[in-house]
Amino acid sequence: MKKFLALILAVVMVLACSISVFADDVAPTGDGSKDVKSTVVDKDGNDLDDDDDKITKVYHVVVEWESMEFTFKAEQAAEDLIWDSTNHKYSNLTGEWQNNTGRKLTLTNHSNATVGYAANFANATKTSDVKNGVTSQLTGTDGTLATAVGTLPADAPNYVYTVAVSGIPTVLEIFTVDTITVTLSK
Repeated sequence: MKKFLALILAVVMVLACSISVFADDVAPTGDGSKDVKSTVVDKDGNDLDDDDDKITKVYHVVVEWESMEFTFKAEQAAEDLIWDSTNHKYSNLTGEWQNNTGRKLTLTNHSNATVGYAANFANATKTSDVKNGVTSQLTGTDGTLATAVGTLPADAPNYVYTVAVSGIPTVLEIFTVDTITVTLSK
């Protein structure tokens, strides 16, 4: 019943709004063109704009993560690794990280308001953390996403952080280097 009443109320509200489009009253420009302007007014004839405090702000931010799993490919076979008991690492372990060009963390604003954003590692400084010989890097700047008003969904305001790793692991099992926390604000 509540959904039905909400639907009826939404239809009534849509019908109560009107949009007026007027041609500008000034003389045409030198090339014979004339600007067309639009004004949105409520049912009482009051001008509205997207920054009006009376308009309900709807917040919808999509946070998309590429895979945050990184693979180190050793140049040695397992039986050829030499454990250094003094430094607690494999002394001859060499290799490279596979597909480590920077994984994307994308924030996209579909709201009718601006949205502040920040991304940080949970256990370390803003930009990097080291665990088991592996350094993780978070590249990007905290800021504010513009409102999505006036954009197509495919062109909504967005920001991309990148995450990469480097170093030589001191352990051979799968482990979590760190956790990234994304914070959104009005």
